[in-house]
Amino acid sequence: MSRVESPPADTLTEDERELFERLSDEYEGEPLGRVFELALQASSERENREANS
Repeated sequence: MSRVESPPADTLTEDERELFERLSDEYEGEPLGRVFELALQASSERENREANS
């Protein structure tokens, strides 16, 4: 049986954004927290670029 996969989304959903913010705060000052911060930052930058287009 073949499984259809969709491409990854370029932006975070509201639920994902809330989760990443919570995890970023929880792991603040640790490398893992920085990963969540970068994901939030990248998503926000993409949304801003799309809004300006």
